[in-house]
Amino acid sequence: MLPGNNSPNRVPRQRTLADFFNASVRRTLHEPNTTTDEPPTQRQHNTTMNPPETQPPPARLRPRSPRQQPPRGRTFAQQTMANNNSNGRNAAATQSSQPWGNTLQIPIDETKIIRFYYQNVNGLKLHNECADVKISCQHFYERQATVIGLSETKVEWKHHWATNSVYRALSQTWSHLKWSKSTLEIFFKKAFKPGGTCTIFNGPFSSRVSNKDTDPYGLGRWSSLTIDGRNKRKITAITAYCPPKQTINNAGSFTSFFQQFHQLRSSGTKNPRPVVQFYDDLEQHIITLQAKGNEIVLMMDANKLWTYRGSELKELASTCNLTSVHEHLHADLPPPATYSRGSSKIDFIVISENLLPACRRCGIEPLHAGIVSDYLALFMDLDQVVALQSPLNTIAPASGRVLQCSKDKFVEKYIEALDQ
Repeated sequence: MLPGNNSPNRVPRQRTLADFFNASVRRTLHEPNTTTDEPPTQRQHNTTMNPPETQPPPARLRPRSPRQQPPRGRTFAQQTMANNNSNGRNAAATQSSQPWGNTLQIPIDETKIIRFYYQNVNGLKLHNECADVKISCQHFYERQATVIGLSETKVEWKHHWATNSVYRALSQTWSHLKWSKSTLEIFFKKAFKPGGTCTIFNGPFSSRVSNKDTDPYGLGRWSSLTIDGRNKRKITAITAYCPPKQTINNAGSFTSFFQQFHQLRSSGTKNPRPVVQFYDDLEQHIITLQAKGNEIVLMMDANKLWTYRGSELKELASTCNLTSVHEHLHADLPPPATYSRGSSKIDFIVISENLLPACRRCGIEPLHAGIVSDYLALFMDLDQVVALQSPLNTIAPASGRVLQCSKDKFVEKYIEALDQ
């Protein structure tokens, strides 16, 4: 018998942790789980060992979930506002989900309107028999785009199978088309290649294409097609891509900046500056075309703001008498971000001042309106009569003509028809 016990038969009770809790908490610990789906009568039957009191027992104390804890240093509202206002990207995303400028009208009278449609596609996908290219062509067809400009095609056009695959996808949508494409002179073993452009004329206008051209310096920076009108009027559509301004130290090896830097260095340039070289060469190319009497429609990804201080694109436009059509017709609207992860407008359609009276509508489509790309699409509608000086008669392509003098079979049938 331990000292302090008055009864010799009483065994002392060992103290437990429950003794430090009050009676109400102990009752709570002995209650069954109230989150079960048992009916109320069964729960009351299970609690007969501890009859309910008049006052309900307090709920079990549980630690707060980490998800419910407010962020340290700032309130939840302050954190939300900071996330939305970071770099202006939330506002840019809101703008990119809405059309800007004039709404793209469908249908249009293609005998009176020439629709220019430009987009940075960020790479043409050639897998699955160019299924993505076919879907893109359907998108252009539904929007009645006559002149199509695509930048950053990222295709090694020197692979014949790649070129033929894309052409087959295009020809399944338009039976008659003309196209011009550009790529770096450096050969890539795979079909992927940074940069690159593609310019397409489809439908009846394809038979009026008189000349196609590409970057004569082998850097794959632009491609162009020229269409003939009346009274010696010619319009040259140019699709160009300018690499972002970088340094050779932070440019990746699979970027267009690095490849152009490498090729310029190989050609003998001691201190290559691809961006400066791009605008110098493009300006000289446009001046040469204008000397021949050509009007210019330049569709490009400049990777720089139009209003940027010292903007090379704005200087080029001033030298060559070009005007950004979207900024000209919608000067009262703040320009949207044409890149989904950016906050500024870096894609433009710049035209000769002589073509401004022919511009009827221009605008920017919402993100993912048709082609799945992280860039927005730009369009412009020109009045055919004003732009080409006169309404044009459709010239049937050679493959659609009944009489083809180069084929003896058709010539003999024609002579037989005359003799009858």
